[in-house]
Amino acid sequence: MAKSIIKKIYIIKWCSMEGNKLTIRRLEVHEWSTITQLKVTEKQKNYIESSAECLHDAVTNAYRIKWNFYGIYLENVLVGFAMHGIQKILFWSQTWLDRFMIDEKYQGKGYGKMALELVKKQLREDYGRTKIYLSVHKENHLAIKMYEKSLFKKTAFKDSHGEVVMTVKQ
Repeated sequence: MAKSIIKKIYIIKWCSMEGNKLTIRRLEVHEWSTITQLKVTEKQKNYIESSAECLHDAVTNAYRIKWNFYGIYLENVLVGFAMHGIQKILFWSQTWLDRFMIDEKYQGKGYGKMALELVKKQLREDYGRTKIYLSVHKENHLAIKMYEKSLFKKTAFKDSHGEVVMTVKQ
């Protein structure tokens, strides 16, 4: 039994690619500003809010959700982040992976795909949920393809900004 627990923790906390160790960890509120150093490509600016806007949404509890962040690290270097929270409406709630970003310098190397799997597993552990929601700009084809490879499915719904809502049940 102890062996399986150790193996589970090992898989959730990091993945290795060509000798590089990718990890995620929950950022404490005093660490949130570290994500402002992360940037996306010029084209991607049409698809995702800036890290400063993400911080603003987190601080103001946008959509009446208490947001949290996971930092995504390659060795000890911050290469991305995931913003997540639980949306509660009366007796019903949903786990949202609202923002997911890999810095432009680290894109195209498979880190996004690996980090997404780590985030999915960690969300399940943190919130005890098996269903995760996210929204994505309909023209962000690369992100949609990555999410679909990670078993997210498009729904018939759109969020308040007109983005496509996708979900995965683990």
